[in-house]
Amino acid sequence: MITMNSSMTAQLKYATTSYQKMWLIAKMVRGKRAEDALLFLEHLPKTWAKIMRKVVKSAVANAVNNAGEKSENLIVDRVEVGRWPKLKRMRFVWRARIHGYLRHRSCVKVVLAAK
Repeated sequence: MITMNSSMTAQLKYATTSYQKMWLIAKMVRGKRAEDALLFLEHLPKTWAKIMRKVVKSAVANAVNNAGEKSENLIVDRVEVGRWPKLKRMRFVWRARIHGYLRHRSCVKVVLAAK
């Protein structure tokens, strides 16, 4: 049975990427051992894999320090990726005109479970 402990989670808010890009990386990590996931994310050639690696590493550190679990026994149970409000930005162009664009943001939450 998987126990839910609040110290076995890590959350990143306001990541400056779209949730679809983070969701693709989260799909690859779900269900793996935490050590295997960290090794996988280290060698993945995606830009946002480094950010996901930091979140998983933080969740492992929380589990080891706060819950007293061993890092060998941890599994990535859930990776939740959500949308956050977009940032409206503008770029000045020729003849005193402005082009607007949106910066997408996302939220990532990693939940670990012990074997």
